[in-house]
Amino acid sequence: NYCRTGTLDPKKVKGKIITCLSDSAYENILKGIEVKDAGGVGMIVCNDEYTGNVVNPEPYVLPATQLRLNDSKELFAYINSR
Repeated sequence: NYCRTGTLDPKKVKGKIITCLSDSAYENILKGIEVKDAGGVGMIVCNDEYTGNVVNPEPYVLPATQLRLNDSKELFAYINSR
């Protein structure tokens, strides 16, 4: 999920830490606003193939972190194993 406008279901997001894919088309701070507005309490931004292993410091409106591509792959492997 890229966490763009209107893509998050508040019933599923409320009180949770949300995993969002990073992309160049939508700023990560805007993703954080979407997560917060939907009731999320935190966000993990996972780099995709395009954003790779580059992690830049960015401001967020809620607790958040960004993972490099390799770490993102490990996180998704874990999520998908459950």
